[in-house]
Amino acid sequence: MREGFHWECLPVSTSEGCEHGRIERRSIRVSAELDPAVPYISFPGVRDVALREDASRQRKGALPRVWAAFANMAISILRLLKIEGIKRRMNQLHLSPDSAVELLLG
Repeated sequence: MREGFHWECLPVSTSEGCEHGRIERRSIRVSAELDPAVPYISFPGVRDVALREDASRQRKGALPRVWAAFANMAISILRLLKIEGIKRRMNQLHLSPDSAVELLLG
């Protein structure tokens, strides 16, 4: 059984800021090690560009993770369907949600 990665052993870098009437704390753990068992995919700005995640105001509870899971699923489906121009296609689907069903059944 593979042991996996021990995130709790990595040092944490944290920053705090007070902007727009709220206090935000951001923490990150970074490692230069890669797990050879995990297939890494290059995402050159696709997620935030296509889904504007940085602009989201959802920051508490499970909602950010749920949103990220649905975003990953949507992008993965478009990639599996060999759709090019994910941002453009996401905008089209936003304007016409019924076309998403046609895309999946097509």
